[in-house]
Amino acid sequence: LLRYLTSLPPHNNRGAWFDNIQCANDVGTYLEQAELTLLGGCDEVTLFCWGLTYKKEEIGALGILLERLDEEPSVLGQPAGIPVYLPFHSTGEDHVFDFLGMCGLPLYPDAVFPDESPVLLTAASAHDAQLAGKVRGHLEKGRDVFVTAGCLEKMRDRGFSDFTGMVVTGRSQTGVEFGGFESGWSADIAYRSAAKPVTLPVIDLMLNESNLRAVQVRESMPNVLLAYSNYAKGRLFVLNVPDSFSDYYEIPGDVMGVIRKNFSEKLPLWFEGETKIALFLYANNSAAVRSFLPHGSVILLHVAGDARSLDINGAKTTPLYKKDGETIFRLALEPNKLIAFTWE
Repeated sequence: LLRYLTSLPPHNNRGAWFDNIQCANDVGTYLEQAELTLLGGCDEVTLFCWGLTYKKEEIGALGILLERLDEEPSVLGQPAGIPVYLPFHSTGEDHVFDFLGMCGLPLYPDAVFPDESPVLLTAASAHDAQLAGKVRGHLEKGRDVFVTAGCLEKMRDRGFSDFTGMVVTGRSQTGVEFGGFESGWSADIAYRSAAKPVTLPVIDLMLNESNLRAVQVRESMPNVLLAYSNYAKGRLFVLNVPDSFSDYYEIPGDVMGVIRKNFSEKLPLWFEGETKIALFLYANNSAAVRSFLPHGSVILLHVAGDARSLDINGAKTTPLYKKDGETIFRLALEPNKLIAFTWE
């Protein structure tokens, strides 16, 4: 919400507030609000309100958190990432980008169609009557556009049929098997099982027109999880959306890594790892990773280019290896913890 309000012309909100209402007397939940508010890049924070905070233990804990974050200036830099276009007064697939953010995609909502690549469009984006023309211009400039199944369904007969042969059919498929590809149908793929069945809309595609990147499979029936079509100089990606947005968390880490990689081709950083780990990007080679998992986890950070080291609170971490124009670092995450770092 902070990032969305910041994008609204002409006033561009700069502040944020949070409270301890419905935190169930859990200091950790209150501090999580504080972390996420500050990670959004606000200029000032209001604590609501005096009567709720006076002599409460969470305020002392908040002071300690703020002191720690003050020592990590990389966290408080200019936020960056992938814009999600939400026009004024729009609804549709509400909060789907929040769940994708919890899967490691550095997304932020924007009220103005961005002049950058990539951009994510949801069903809410379809409220813009000029959307097809804006997407066409984006693709003709060689930029990538990612659209959800809900957006494709709404825009199919409003110009998007020019960009892709993929169609949301109205049928659904439930399954547990998922796989990700480096390029098209390939033997170089590991199929993984989700912990529970996931229901997705069935998306038809023409194999010679579309390129699969991630699939759901039930018996011999594949279904698109992520695929793209070429148009002009750019690519239109279609991302399928579970009936329950939280089922994104069930997608195996290997497959979610393929999705992150494709979203992040124009970004400086992405990672391999589980879901329920969020990535926050900032200017000047800085980022933060926040685990929402109740247990420890290991991720592999892929930094674009030739990076020498990561700097985490003054401690240097050297890379594991370098491959295909990326430098890969191993990072161990503690449960429910934030790590901020820079690289050089």
